Amino acid sequence: MRTFWCLVFAVTLFGPGISFAASDIRILELSTPFGRSKLYVPNDGQAHSGIVMLHGSEGGSLPYAALEAQFLASHGYAVLAFCWYNCGKNPITAPFDPLENVELRKTIEAIRWLKNSPHVQGGKMAVLGWSRGGEQAVLLGSIPDSIELIDAIAVHTPSDKVVSGFSWTGLDRRCWICTSLDLKCFNSSNDPGQWDWSNIRWNLFCGPRPKLPRDTQSWILDGVPFEVDKTIEIEDFGKPVFITVGDKDELWDYMKSVRIKERLEEFGQPVELHVFPGEYHNFSSENENKRHRLLLSFLQRVL
Repeated sequence: MRTFWCLVFAVTLFGPGISFAASDIRILELSTPFGRSKLYVPNDGQAHSGIVMLHGSEGGSLPYAALEAQFLASHGYAVLAFCWYNCGKNPITAPFDPLENVELRKTIEAIRWLKNSPHVQGGKMAVLGWSRGGEQAVLLGSIPDSIELIDAIAVHTPSDKVVSGFSWTGLDRRCWICTSLDLKCFNSSNDPGQWDWSNIRWNLFCGPRPKLPRDTQSWILDGVPFEVDKTIEIEDFGKPVFITVGDKDELWDYMKSVRIKERLEEFGQPVELHVFPGEYHNFSSENENKRHRLLLSFLQRVL
């Protein structure tokens, strides 16, 4: 267990530019039963609303994921920075595992654990996700076992459909050779889902070829895979949903977020979408601060 004051943080190397306002609330960092996952709570001995945080395609294993958890804890929440993938290795010194067959039952049990812990005592719960973690949060909003545990979902740059798995090596365009005459195999995109795979070959200098994204399942529940490219039935959630996205997102089309909002509105579900003009997958410091203010306002209203 560690006790510390919440300070001002700035992170630009691995994640979005973050500039948190200083807080005079002392918070605790606690160990959890989940590998590389930490719990951050205000050091006041009281129960608080809980948040399970799901970071992006690094799975929450990188240390910067803890910074936002500390920030939210300093505003009175019990926050589990949950490592949902690649948790058995040192993410700085060891290569990432392929993102495939991630068992969502583990995430559901982590949500249940936090809700039943002395730090929440059965109180309200939210799931907060970024990118692939946002996709996972939207999926959790379609599963009855998690719906009963969650009171709100907040996501940044999520997906409205189930995305295939991938390997980090497979995302490196230097490891793929375009064989078409017009050399437009990649369609000016970093998203393998947008590439023309009929004219792409593996670069043997990168070692053994990973599975193609279209051949890889990303998510499973009790061992059963979710169908890739299927629209996620988030309308089953029936509780508040908060979305932020940049309209210049270079990884995922921001229309994924728009379609989630439209689908929820079609079914009369509560949703708010904030589109940031000119912003990419990772926001500038100024708009990251604005995103945090909007997020805090949402959480204070629904938890």
